[in-house]
Amino acid sequence: MDPAFVRRAHELNEPNIAHATDDGTVVPLEPPAFARLGDIRSPVLVMVGEHDVNATRWHSEHLLEALPDATGYSFHDAAHLPSVERPDEFIRVLLGWLGERGL
Repeated sequence: MDPAFVRRAHELNEPNIAHATDDGTVVPLEPPAFARLGDIRSPVLVMVGEHDVNATRWHSEHLLEALPDATGYSFHDAAHLPSVERPDEFIRVLLGWLGERGL
């Protein structure tokens, strides 16, 4: 991986260190959000890097299937932070998607 990208990824994640000692208590939603995705009526842009971890790619596929108005985009040769790895493409895709919807 590009060393500059790795440094930037560490910088972006640094604020999360404050939560490293959280006890991990999960507060369940009833009904679970997973089962309510079809209730979302806003348009959604689901972006994923083609080299992201499998679970993230599977989640993006599920969102595309479950959300009524979802559009997907996969960034070639990017991992988990396409907005950092491919900033120009990210902005182009996002602005294009927003423009198509008049947002």
